[in-house]
Amino acid sequence: MSYVPFTPVGEALYALFQDATLLALLSATGVVGDVPEDPIFPFLWYELLETQQLGGFGTKPGTKALPEIEVRLHAFSDYAGGLKLNAILARAIQLLADPPTVAGYSAWAVFHDRTVPAQDAEMDGVKVKEAVSLHRLYVEESA
Repeated sequence: MSYVPFTPVGEALYALFQDATLLALLSATGVVGDVPEDPIFPFLWYELLETQQLGGFGTKPGTKALPEIEVRLHAFSDYAGGLKLNAILARAIQLLADPPTVAGYSAWAVFHDRTVPAQDAEMDGVKVKEAVSLHRLYVEESA
């Protein structure tokens, strides 16, 4: 499994999450690919992990990259309730349902595997709530 934050896929997802409705739910920290040292809550952290390489489709199977990428969306809030987290994740999931075109890739498929309800956590000594949504994303490399 490899971490893939600054690939065309990572950049496309970052751009996708620069949505006005989503950003209105977040603090100045916004959407991040890495958790900052002193985050302002609430914020959305997304992780991309290539779990396996499946080859490719078309007339010459196996000649194009077809990565399976695990997308983990982590919503963090210092609020006592989980309503804010639910709204953040609901909007991020909605955005993932219709992902953007990615330079160098020709096809997308996204599957929402599950969402883990808000749990109590601690980040840098601050008590927070964290909710996580797990997805599988497949993109086929262009010719």
